[in-house]
Amino acid sequence: MSALIGECLGFYLAHFDDMEVFHSLEERPEGVAGEDWERVKRVESLALGQAERILGLGGEALSLAVSPVARLKRSSRPATVRTRWNWAGKLIPKGRQNEVGWAGLALERDHGGSLFFWIALRGQGRARALLLEERLRRPDWPEVVAADPPWISGTTLLSRLSISRRSRDSEAVELAKATGAFLVQNWRSVLEILEA
Repeated sequence: MSALIGECLGFYLAHFDDMEVFHSLEERPEGVAGEDWERVKRVESLALGQAERILGLGGEALSLAVSPVARLKRSSRPATVRTRWNWAGKLIPKGRQNEVGWAGLALERDHGGSLFFWIALRGQGRARALLLEERLRRPDWPEVVAADPPWISGTTLLSRLSISRRSRDSEAVELAKATGAFLVQNWRSVLEILEA
């Protein structure tokens, strides 16, 4: 059953700068009515919970989708997922003990909010991220791009879903499955670059 990602998360992303100011405050500022402050804190709490839910669903779907070639061992703590809106896992090829990189998904505030699926290379090399972009980008999958700051150097963005108040969590799960299938289909190229 598909559900809306959430009105509160959509509102938070659409008014990100203002909501982040409120989020950083420990106490109600002077001039803000108690009822208004409680509403803001309620929206914030619901938005964080909605973000945590959608990232968890997407992370599980991505893990399952890449399982034919690798294990995606969750490395981000629940608090990180909830407050930093980033779900990450160590990417461990089948038959191996150690990770060759990381993969995950993150919510970003650009254009009202987007959900990005990403892969990061061991060693954090921008040159290798550009090489991965070059190898994986094609007309049927045009969104592969080496990430610019504030993303960590060596990160390649694989796919993106624009979030609106009418977005459904099933859209994120389907994109997670498609992104995982894309990685599996291109695993040899990915592994060559990750291990270079």
